[in-house]
Amino acid sequence: MIRMGLFNSPILQKKGVSWMNEGGTVIFRGTACFGAGSVIKIGSNQRAVLEFGNNFGNAIAVNIDCNYSIILGNNVRMGWDTIIMDSAMHRLKTSNGNYTGRGYEKVVIGDDNWITTKCIVLPGVKTPNKCVIATNSLLNKDYSNYPEYSLFAGIPAKHIKTGIWRDINDNNIKYE
Repeated sequence: MIRMGLFNSPILQKKGVSWMNEGGTVIFRGTACFGAGSVIKIGSNQRAVLEFGNNFGNAIAVNIDCNYSIILGNNVRMGWDTIIMDSAMHRLKTSNGNYTGRGYEKVVIGDDNWITTKCIVLPGVKTPNKCVIATNSLLNKDYSNYPEYSLFAGIPAKHIKTGIWRDINDNNIKYE
């Protein structure tokens, strides 16, 4: 089942879901739930592929801009106002007028990742399984050589520690 526009929040007054597929392919490997205020765009590149693993979910206002390749693993969760993009939309030139870099790279988010609120995931990012990305972090490289159960935080995100993750099947908080 694919659900869109669920999880309205009185804190963030975002409504609806915007879905734009200009020519690429979207693959759902199972269930997915998109919170209110989300924008999913697949660009006009006919080879663009956006893949959602089983049990994808975001709270509110995820923005995914796929022009090349974005693969989200199983049980990926995203917090409010998260951005994932596989293209810079523009190419840079050196001072002598030559292009530098391609301007796009594949993004691969591992299984059981929790990307928290207001994170930005840039082209070329790869994450290990079972990791947490702290609030307001900017991911800008391949982190896949770090171990599972890792915490990344900062601008740009750095490996902070190993040995933690979010179990989406056990979200109990006991307030005292």
